[in-house]
Amino acid sequence: MFHSHAPPRLPPLTIAAYCTLGAASMLLGACQSSASGASMEELLARVDARLNDAEPDMIACFNRELTDVGGRVSGRIAVRVEIDSDGLVNNLEVLESSLGHPQADLCVADTIRRIFFEEWVDRRPVRVTKPFRFNDLGRP
Repeated sequence: MFHSHAPPRLPPLTIAAYCTLGAASMLLGACQSSASGASMEELLARVDARLNDAEPDMIACFNRELTDVGGRVSGRIAVRVEIDSDGLVNNLEVLESSLGHPQADLCVADTIRRIFFEEWVDRRPVRVTKPFRFNDLGRP
């Protein structure tokens, strides 16, 4: 029997997503619906796509900041991002990282903090957990 040694596929957005209502949190399915008619799943897919679209900026930061290793970074990082009702990142926490360079963690966090989540304007705050995997990325 043949077994592939491909790395495990990471879930696109581990929806540990909650709408925050004061000190209490509710599961996302109970949150307000979209005025645009988009479902929560569609909105979260857009958030996930926006996070994925930021990966080239993270890699550019690795190349700029990690000159001692030629910008090369391998490993996984998982972040919890809280998006406020103004579409801006209110809070970001690195949950785990195997990137091996604190500056790489900062590149990921700083890149995400600059994202404007247009689809979340005028919505209740939400927290999502997002994993990223980098495989020896950087300058050739």
